[in-house]
Amino acid sequence: MTDVSVIVVNYGTADLSIIGVQSVLDRDHGGRPVEVHLLDNGSPGDDAAVFERAHTERGWGDRVILYPERTNHGFAGGNNIVLDALANRATRPEFVFLLNPDAQLENEAIDILARTLEAEPQIGFAGAGVCKPDGVAVTAAFRFPNAA
Repeated sequence: MTDVSVIVVNYGTADLSIIGVQSVLDRDHGGRPVEVHLLDNGSPGDDAAVFERAHTERGWGDRVILYPERTNHGFAGGNNIVLDALANRATRPEFVFLLNPDAQLENEAIDILARTLEAEPQIGFAGAGVCKPDGVAVTAAFRFPNAA
């Protein structure tokens, strides 16, 4: 059983996506079973082939499931392909973690988030803070339009 499924939707950022996937695999997650779902969203280059090579060379095995899509379904559509696959499993993950392809884990964020969600079952979803490489926080939300 997988407690946490991590979804990475890639479009033309294979090298960054591999770094992000590896950052998940390099963590302990508090002992939680974690698997990564890496979807190439119809990238114009050879990203799907790059992922196949990385999967073999890095020995990812069944910890990483590849989805080599030929069509760009958009960010939401790409995530929905994986979410539909997870929903159709006999045993579904307890949590799903969406990781941008240009992001990577710097700590045990998945375990921290899972423990928080377990302790506060009324919470349905959560977001992460975003920092520059030097650790300075940045705004990652857009302002809502107004009449002004």
